[in-house]
Amino acid sequence: MSDALERFFDMTELIDHLTLFLDTKDVSRLIRTSKTMYARCVPSLFKTLSVASLNRLLSSLSALQVLARNSQHVRRLAFTSSQLSYYYNCVLAFQDICSHVSDTPSTRPPWFPPLDVHTNQLVALPPMTRLSHFCVDVDDPFMIPIDGPPLVPISKDRTKLAHLYWMFSLSPHLASLSLEKVAIADIESCRRLGEAIAGLHALKKLDLTVFCRDNIKRTLLYQLFFSCSSSVRLLNFKMRDDIFGVEEDETEDTVAVVRRQEPLIHLEELGILGIYDWNSAVDIRSIFAYCPNVKKLSLEVSPGYQENDNIEQFIGRQCPRIELLNYSLPWSSTPDPLPFRIMESLPAQQVTEFVYYGALSKDISFRTDVAFHSHSTTLQKVCIDGKGTIPKAMASAIFSGCFNLETLHIARESSDPYIALADALEYPWACTKLQHLSLAISGCELPVEPGVEPYYLRPTPITLTEVETQHFSRLEDLYQRIGTLTGLRELYLAMAILGEDGELDEETMRYDRHSFPAMLNLQDAQTGRPGLLQLLSGLRNLEELRGSVSADSDETLVTVGRTEAIWMDQNWPDLQYADFFNYMYGVTEPFQWLEDKRKSEGRVVLQTSTHLDDGDVSGFRWEEY
Repeated sequence: MSDALERFFDMTELIDHLTLFLDTKDVSRLIRTSKTMYARCVPSLFKTLSVASLNRLLSSLSALQVLARNSQHVRRLAFTSSQLSYYYNCVLAFQDICSHVSDTPSTRPPWFPPLDVHTNQLVALPPMTRLSHFCVDVDDPFMIPIDGPPLVPISKDRTKLAHLYWMFSLSPHLASLSLEKVAIADIESCRRLGEAIAGLHALKKLDLTVFCRDNIKRTLLYQLFFSCSSSVRLLNFKMRDDIFGVEEDETEDTVAVVRRQEPLIHLEELGILGIYDWNSAVDIRSIFAYCPNVKKLSLEVSPGYQENDNIEQFIGRQCPRIELLNYSLPWSSTPDPLPFRIMESLPAQQVTEFVYYGALSKDISFRTDVAFHSHSTTLQKVCIDGKGTIPKAMASAIFSGCFNLETLHIARESSDPYIALADALEYPWACTKLQHLSLAISGCELPVEPGVEPYYLRPTPITLTEVETQHFSRLEDLYQRIGTLTGLRELYLAMAILGEDGELDEETMRYDRHSFPAMLNLQDAQTGRPGLLQLLSGLRNLEELRGSVSADSDETLVTVGRTEAIWMDQNWPDLQYADFFNYMYGVTEPFQWLEDKRKSEGRVVLQTSTHLDDGDVSGFRWEEY
């Protein structure tokens, strides 16, 4: 190499910076150019070890020996529980050799599991002590065996936890910790996990999914929350139901928590999911009193408090910087006012994202429009999901007031919740900056009149009844509003079909093919057939079209032809996917023509996907040819 290259590759910092711009294959090619490059660049291959890369390393004795020489370079590590168990035993073997050579006793705590003599052939590995990011899926036993029979998955949860605590003790400088499916069976496990977290003084991110009994969830939350270092910036606690098959005690388990006194002034993101047994407002206050700078808040809590506790005002006062609010209570049958009142209590025009997943009702007993009016200029994303009808006041506040919205999801890949057509059209839409729109609307299907055939089956020229004329006038208004959303890239538009009881007719919606009346066809003045497709000509940036847009419904099989396919090709040039066809019946002739045309031009072509369930609707995807 030239003198300049020699000087460059003599500096470890410059090599580290260079490898940031190279993928693993590029680095592998580089190290094969010379022994010098091998020695200097191999460490960069070990900075990030995923589950897949570890499987490759742990399946080869020679690869393990290379790992042993480079373990000090690992910064980001992802394990399964079986991989962690094997690594644990490899390090114990290394420490035992070191103790024997130096004639010093082991310093491991007595409650740590001993070396497993039944483990496959071991290679003594020095510990990875410079980790900055650590992720482990405790419930995943997958591992490739090493020159022998597969490892027996660890069945004892205490053993898994002991391996985790030991890993934490080796890496006191961890900045990011993600634990999936950790099983906490008792208070002693709560205490030890809290102590292990408390030793991570540089921790900035903790993402934890725990399986535990209901009667220790709050105790575990407090133990972890008040054990975290004050440097933490992100905390996500997901508490899931017990998987131990252990009979619950009637009394709540408790443990003395050594509380951190100072607030988490750096905490910007807080998630508390799965806590359904808040006893009082005091429980909630004890957490939020320590989170003055939270910007993103995710909650999944049951209302174990009284409305006169003013919890929403306390949260708004203690956490006045919340910009993203995500609230979920999927199992409740009663709408919860808490998230809407939290929005009201926050400083005006601040919240940019609001997500609500829970029960809804057209006759909701509390006001929801005030929450959206309070942040109408800043809201960019709103997602409403759950069961029921969107209240009229909420729909009006969103459509007419939130003029900076870029994403609006009301029903995603389903038709619940939904908005009544009259409510959607009551006020002009101000949210013209939308790029992603998911919407389910009731009352859009063709009106059924006794003795009157559907308009598309009548002889020409077609004459609409007065009821049909009024209905198409409302649909024209709807399509025209959608057509003004010129920045729209993804559109999910579903017809919410109600039964005689006023509830969603899920069976009809699942198994029948539907399309919004006259939305996919052009007007035919000669036959008098109504068509409103031309109203969507402004959607030139549209990439995905989903929902009730079947091109093989009873109506569209008659009304949609090559003229419409040509129009779509010209006016929706970026369209890549649409829910036009059921996989069982294939593509109709007009779209087959379009596929052939685009293929001949070297453009995107039409592909039909398949599903296993007969009721599933597939679309087509245009991909680069």
